[in-house]
Amino acid sequence: MLTLLAGGSALGLACWPNWLGRWPRTVLGAIVLITVFALRGLLDAESLSPRIRIDASSEPLLASGNPATGLYRDAVRNFGHDEIYSIGVVCDEVFSFECLSFQQRVSHRVARLEGVRGVSSLVDVTSLRWDAEEETIEIRPFIEDIPRDPLRLADLRQRALANSVYRQTLVAADAKAAAINVAFQPMDDATFLESGLDSAISRILRDELAAGQGFHVAGRPHIKAHVYEGILRDLGLLIPLAVIVMASVLALFFRSFRGVLIPLGTAMVANVWTFGAIAGLGESLNLLTSLLGPLILASGSVYGGEYKGGKREGKSGRRRGSDHHTRCLLYTSDAADE
Repeated sequence: MLTLLAGGSALGLACWPNWLGRWPRTVLGAIVLITVFALRGLLDAESLSPRIRIDASSEPLLASGNPATGLYRDAVRNFGHDEIYSIGVVCDEVFSFECLSFQQRVSHRVARLEGVRGVSSLVDVTSLRWDAEEETIEIRPFIEDIPRDPLRLADLRQRALANSVYRQTLVAADAKAAAINVAFQPMDDATFLESGLDSAISRILRDELAAGQGFHVAGRPHIKAHVYEGILRDLGLLIPLAVIVMASVLALFFRSFRGVLIPLGTAMVANVWTFGAIAGLGESLNLLTSLLGPLILASGSVYGGEYKGGKREGKSGRRRGSDHHTRCLLYTSDAADE
């Protein structure tokens, strides 16, 4: 729908400029009205914060009708979601008092965060052991208290590496890395991003980190948070940078205020209309559509610059008008292909 509206508007406005010149005030009034309407859809009236949502997931990048999508949803329905948030703790020796204490402090602080359902690590995992003498299954925490005695630490090391459930799940085979797995309460992507849980966990890790220790964070929630931050950073950087670059280029070539204002103003209004339509229709920005801003600025400034250059050459004859219509059709075709 957006493509049809944009294509129809581009074809009408670009290919019949003489029609626009007959009613300049009406056209300018319509442009202002549409721009205000687009701004109302794009910005909140009270806080002036953007209403447009950002989708940091990878689903919008998948081709529609891909058979793998159905298989993925079936797997999630049968085996549970894959929203895994895992912290990799790196130490010279995991089974040391310092490294286990680091895991314990981080686990307890993360578990108290609002939105966290549970934390699983060596220091709070439940141990199931068969007691041959009593012929019963002993259920107790794997580590009740962190020992300082090297013999007890060595026993914990041997038991953990001998347990196929812990090995390569909670602790590496060489005992130089351990995992802290975090489970969140059920929430959608927008709620998770607004909660700031990823940043809060990163702050806790940095606060508790000691010499000789390191950490790595992985998992889809962590990736989504970084993609979201990347999109915001790119929007805040690329669009102003594109405006500065295009204004500099236009000023260099036309050497007049009008030569900068007309092409750049056209591109800026097109940006407001585009993002206002996306917000008004309830659509979200993703990794691909976040690039629309600089793209519209570049293409809009190019066409506006050519139109301004054509006006400087004087009034066009029938042949020049025909050439203009041919060029605008090519521009519209190229934009539709992109």
